[in-house]
Amino acid sequence: MQLRAHARCVFRPRMTPMRRFHRLFAPVALAAWLASAPLANAATDNLMVNGSLSGAIGNSSVPMGWQILLNSPDVMDAANNAGVAGLQFFGAAPEASPDGGTWVGLGARTGSYMEEFGQWVDNLVIGQTYSLSWVAGNFGYSRGSVNYVDSNAIRVNLDGSLLGTGNTLNLGSQWQAETLSFVATTTRQQVSFQLANYNNAYLSIDGIRLAAVSPVPEPGSLALALLGLGALAWRARQRQQA
Repeated sequence: MQLRAHARCVFRPRMTPMRRFHRLFAPVALAAWLASAPLANAATDNLMVNGSLSGAIGNSSVPMGWQILLNSPDVMDAANNAGVAGLQFFGAAPEASPDGGTWVGLGARTGSYMEEFGQWVDNLVIGQTYSLSWVAGNFGYSRGSVNYVDSNAIRVNLDGSLLGTGNTLNLGSQWQAETLSFVATTTRQQVSFQLANYNNAYLSIDGIRLAAVSPVPEPGSLALALLGLGALAWRARQRQQA
């Protein structure tokens, strides 16, 4: 028996101007927002030269890329305190640095003795916010009557003036991560580190990182995103109802 084919009639609702607008505009709005609104606080590559402070063990020395600004900082690690090969006279035995390898030791003494090191950073963008981070520990130095075991903190200078300080660190074996931020005022600025006060202390610093921080999306960008997402949701609902 032969079956006669019947034409199938499908009703498609007429597309209104509003539906055409959302169909065309929603993907454009969402794409525009994704292009203009990077993730908040995303950072670029490290701008510091040798931020890992990798170098040869040495008393009164600093790693490649850095310069001594006051007295005698040291390049050291957990087996060579104060940059002296084999010296083990810590106030507290240090853990390995989270950044690995060597680090710099900074001392201060009651009265007027302070150690400082730093470097110039080029190619900064005026008005750009930068994040400066590092790890620090207070492992001290203790040998007979010579004791540098007081509490102290890392002080950061920008072009020779105080930018800020890290947390006060008591004698102990652990490292602590610390962060400050600043807005560049010129394309070349000096970043340097010393201790915050003249207590008898000897602190360690490592893993120094300076990176530009991406801006948080502006309210207008967020509004555009919500508009785009809302339009996409409305379009999907209309498809289901059609």
